[in-house]
Amino acid sequence: MRIGERLDLTATRRFLRAADLIRSRAVDQVVIDLGKTRQVFDSGLAVLLMLCQQAGEGVQGIVLVNCRPALLQRLEQAGIRSRLHIGFPTTPAQGEEAE
Repeated sequence: MRIGERLDLTATRRFLRAADLIRSRAVDQVVIDLGKTRQVFDSGLAVLLMLCQQAGEGVQGIVLVNCRPALLQRLEQAGIRSRLHIGFPTTPAQGEEAE
């Protein structure tokens, strides 16, 4: 799933669907591409945290790619970074299913 220039509440519906896919084991991982993301609002961090909580045991299946250093710092400050895998997807096509 590709996120635009802003990570905010507008991602809620897509993130809830992604969490459902992980919980139901329909996909092994959801790849969130933050390459275009320039602004991260507190509401966007809250939505990302909600995704982690909703995914439950499948949280290992959430992969963030193309994170800018400033975004990684925001995730760290919010205590969310440790809940996510930062790196490369094992199979890029699966991340697109959550869009």
